[in-house]
Amino acid sequence: RRSVVIDLGCHAGGWSQIILERINREGFVVGVDKVLIEPLENHHFVQGDIQHAATIRKVEELLGGRQANLVLADLAEHLGHQSAGEEDKCKP
Repeated sequence: RRSVVIDLGCHAGGWSQIILERINREGFVVGVDKVLIEPLENHHFVQGDIQHAATIRKVEELLGGRQANLVLADLAEHLGHQSAGEEDKCKP
């Protein structure tokens, strides 16, 4: 059976690359992120916010009725440009 994987928050492409290596062109990988990534061979990319209906529709169209066997989600907000006090929100 062919693997169907959705990689949410796929920028910069590292996890998608590992998935692609593991499934050896036998599966189907869809990556979703707000930030554009460099194209990957045998990788289907959707640029958008997975919380928006339009993005979900694009993913569903690419899947063409297939169901995912695995969903990866690396959806942490980008913390590179924190405003004063933002670091306190990240502390346990």
